[in-house]
Amino acid sequence: MGHYFFPYHFSDTKGFEFRYIEVPLVYKYDLLIYYGDEDTDYIDCRCTRWTIDDDNLVINTFLSKSDVDTLSDEITPGAVDKTYSVLGKNYYHDSTFDDSNTLRFVPTPDATKMPNSKLKEMRSEVTGIVKDFTTYDITDDMMGVIIQCKVSS
Repeated sequence: MGHYFFPYHFSDTKGFEFRYIEVPLVYKYDLLIYYGDEDTDYIDCRCTRWTIDDDNLVINTFLSKSDVDTLSDEITPGAVDKTYSVLGKNYYHDSTFDDSNTLRFVPTPDATKMPNSKLKEMRSEVTGIVKDFTTYDITDDMMGVIIQCKVSS
């Protein structure tokens, strides 16, 4: 997750070639929300709340309307089932056939627009199954988002 490879075009005596060079990723904000199977299927956003209470996770953030549409298309809120409970610990699973209701929340290592964020020091990566997805308008292009998830304890 720390680097991305992209084609680098250069010229030498033999003509043009393509090579891959390693470039560090740059994150704008302090939270990445992974919604797909690829390492590039994520949304870089500002975390305004991260609460874990037993097996409930609540994430609040601000997203552009296009990012909200992307997440809405990728998840099925409520498709979560309790598999079993062992010694008071609950285990949940994504009840969609393709695990499309599972999100990974990852604090970014360095946020360029939020250099003083302490999220990466306070929280570590967690995977949640979306129970509820609520949005509200902030501006014409920005929306507030509340994501409620179940996590296996």
